[in-house]
Amino acid sequence: MTPTATLSLPAPAAPAPAAVPVVSSVPAVPEPDTGGLEIALEYGPRAPGAARRAVRQLLTDSGWQEERIDDALLVVSELVTNAVVHAAPPLVLRLRVDTGTAGGLQVHVTDGGPARQRACWAADRADDEHGRGTAVVTALAHRTGTTADAPAEDAADDPQALIDHWATLDVA
Repeated sequence: MTPTATLSLPAPAAPAPAAVPVVSSVPAVPEPDTGGLEIALEYGPRAPGAARRAVRQLLTDSGWQEERIDDALLVVSELVTNAVVHAAPPLVLRLRVDTGTAGGLQVHVTDGGPARQRACWAADRADDEHGRGTAVVTALAHRTGTTADAPAEDAADDPQALIDHWATLDVA
């Protein structure tokens, strides 16, 4: 495994929050001809489960092995949970499955930047019940990173700034 590395990837074009429908129980629709999907998640405690269901369906349909699907589900769940607990809406999950010989999965979770306060359902959790998500993602992913569409010093003060947390997983 490679520890967290910096890799410059172009930030995905962020949809305007008002233009993205918020769904949690509606199945995600794969992007045409890309081997991926994009889904706006309902911001709240149900978001990780909705994300896992969409990812499982996509990777099963793509022929992934169950063990690698489980790794991908854990990475997605951690990234989405971190966004719900620590960031503001909107919350968008983007996946791209590499169907070539190298295989792999790119996971992007885009959020609205740092939240003014912690999500109420997570704020009362004991300290030993959280705090390991980033380590889990780093252990399972080949590469991880964060991209902001505003300079880091401005992101917390810009209500329109979107933050993209991403991970790349290999098939094998």
